[in-house]
Amino acid sequence: MMVPEDDSEATIQQPDFLSRVKTSVDVSESVTDSRTLSGSQLPLSEPNLITVKVLNPEKVGDGMSSYVVYTIKTTTNIPSFKHSNMCVQRRFSDFIGLYERLKSKYLHEGVIIPYPPEKNVIGTTKLRLSRSSSADTEFIEKRRVSLECFLHRITNHPVLMNDAYVHEFLELEGELPRHTGVQVLSGATAKKLLRNVGEAVGKLTFKMDEVDEYFDFKDEELENWDIQGSRLYSNLSSLVVDQNDLANSTLALSKALSVLANVEEHTGLARALGQLADTEDQIAHFLSVQAEAQSTFLVEYAKGVLSMIHSCRDTLSERVRVFRMRRDYESTLRGKREQKVRIEMSPKADRGKIPTLEREIGELTHRVEESEEEFEKISATIKKELELVDEARFEEFKAAVISYLTTTLQMHEKTLKVWEAFIGHAKAIE
Repeated sequence: MMVPEDDSEATIQQPDFLSRVKTSVDVSESVTDSRTLSGSQLPLSEPNLITVKVLNPEKVGDGMSSYVVYTIKTTTNIPSFKHSNMCVQRRFSDFIGLYERLKSKYLHEGVIIPYPPEKNVIGTTKLRLSRSSSADTEFIEKRRVSLECFLHRITNHPVLMNDAYVHEFLELEGELPRHTGVQVLSGATAKKLLRNVGEAVGKLTFKMDEVDEYFDFKDEELENWDIQGSRLYSNLSSLVVDQNDLANSTLALSKALSVLANVEEHTGLARALGQLADTEDQIAHFLSVQAEAQSTFLVEYAKGVLSMIHSCRDTLSERVRVFRMRRDYESTLRGKREQKVRIEMSPKADRGKIPTLEREIGELTHRVEESEEEFEKISATIKKELELVDEARFEEFKAAVISYLTTTLQMHEKTLKVWEAFIGHAKAIE
C-alpha cells in the first residue's frame, strides 16, 4: 500500500499544548516571604519567564517494584533560581509529595493548589507487569501531559513559584526527601470520594450566612462549571471513541478493497481499487491522528478544568472552616459571659470562679478578633486567586483549541491531497 508523503508530518507533535501558553511571572507581584501573600519590589526591566517541560518517561526496574521516572527540564531567567537551565528526574510519587507539601503550607491561607493527576491503579499495574522497558504507552503519555500541566500551573502562580519546595523539586539533582504519607495520600480518587462525603455532611450540619455576594456568585458559577465541564468531558471522551471507531472502520474498508482489487479481473478497475485501498489506508491514519489530537488537546483540557474546579472548592471550604471557627468562638464567648453574669447576680454562687471566667473571656475575645482578621484575610486572598484561575483558564482554553485546530487543519489538507491524487486513477478506468 502507498505510504503518505512525508509521513512524519502526519502525526501530531508531542502533546504539550501548555507550552503555547506564555509563562510569565512578575516577581514584583509575588512574595519574598513564603508566608506572606503580598509584597513589593522594584519593577524589573524585563519579564521573568519560566518554562517547564516533562519529557522522556522511562520505566525503572521490573515487576511490581518498578516505577516510571520523568525528565523535567526547566529554563528560566528568574533570579531566585540557582541556574537558568535545570534538568532533574522525578517519579510520580514526587509530584504527589510536592502537592501535599504545598497544600499543607498554603491551603489554609486561601491559596488555590492545583491538583496532580489521579493515581490510576489499573494503568500502573498493567505497566508494572509489562515486560517492556519502554514507557511510551497511551496511559503514560496522558499522565506526562497532566504532570506538565500540574507543574505549569504551579510555576505560573506568583506565590507557589517562589516556594522552597518548588525550587527543590526543580533544582535538586538526585532523589528528593520522601514525604511521609505519600502512598496513603496519593489515592486521589478515594480522597475525592471522602471529600465529597465530608462536604455533603458539612452542608447539612452547617449553613454559612454569606456576607459577601461575590462568593455566592462564585459558588454558583463553580457549580455550573462543574456540571457543564463534566458533560463536556463525557461528550469529548465519546467523540474520541467514535473517531477511533471511524479510523478502525476505514482501515477495515481499506483491507477489504485491497482483497477485492486482487480478485478483480478488469485491469483498470483492479488498479483503481488498489489505489482506493491505499487512499483509505491513509485516511484511516489521518483519522487516528485526529482522535489523538482530540484526546490530547480537548479531553485533557476538560479534565484539567474539572481538576481546577475541585481545587477552588477546596479553598472555598477553608473559608467556610474559618467562618465556622469564628462562630464557635463567638458562641463559647457568649456562654462564658452569660455564666459570669449568672454568678454575679446569684448570692449563693461561688464567686471564686469569676477570675477564671474573666481570664477565659479575655482569651476567647482575642481568639474571636484573630478569627475575624483571618476570615477577612482569607476572603481577600481567595478573590485574587479566583481571578488568577479565570485568567489561566482563558489562556489554556485558547492554547488547547489552537493546537487542536492546527492539527485538524493539517489532517484535512493531507486528506484533500490524497483524494485529489486518487481522482486521476479513477478517471483512468476504461
